[in-house]
Amino acid sequence: MLKLNSFLFIIALCLLGTKVHAEDDSEPFCTSNTLLYFKMGGSVLPGDNRTFLPTAGIGTRGQLGYLGFDLSSNVSTTLLNNYIALKGLVMFYPISIFGHHLYFGMGAAAGYRGKISLKGRSADYTGMTAEAVIGYEFTHYRYFRKFIQVEISEPLYNKEGNRLWRSKTPGITLLSGVGF
Repeated sequence: MLKLNSFLFIIALCLLGTKVHAEDDSEPFCTSNTLLYFKMGGSVLPGDNRTFLPTAGIGTRGQLGYLGFDLSSNVSTTLLNNYIALKGLVMFYPISIFGHHLYFGMGAAAGYRGKISLKGRSADYTGMTAEAVIGYEFTHYRYFRKFIQVEISEPLYNKEGNRLWRSKTPGITLLSGVGF
């Protein structure tokens, strides 16, 4: 029940972010092509479709015409379950209408997961994932931008001790963010 409530809370935050942006056209649009941002939401981790974790991240994004880049770090954590991922993405901005931007991206990430069991066992592993993102940036006002995005992570390999293994279970992250 707690997972369902957490998921519904994250969805509500994302939907609220879509309605809160101002409709005042008197503010000039942001002309900066770079963005430093903070994002938060929830994740189902790659390789583990049973665990929903709150997620926060920081990053930077740059854009030149239709192409751009995104470098970020996501941290998903609870008391006994932790995951961190460093991501690099190439972005594509196909449409720009009145300062709103739909975007797509793909790239790779390196992640580390530490899971502590109450039975005294832990599961620590590192891994590489292929990443895909689709998102929407709201009207660019002078000082900030807001966005929502969905990230899909497909595990390429995981390393636990001397053992290499691959999971076929993708991860999904739903995020809402603000950048300056």
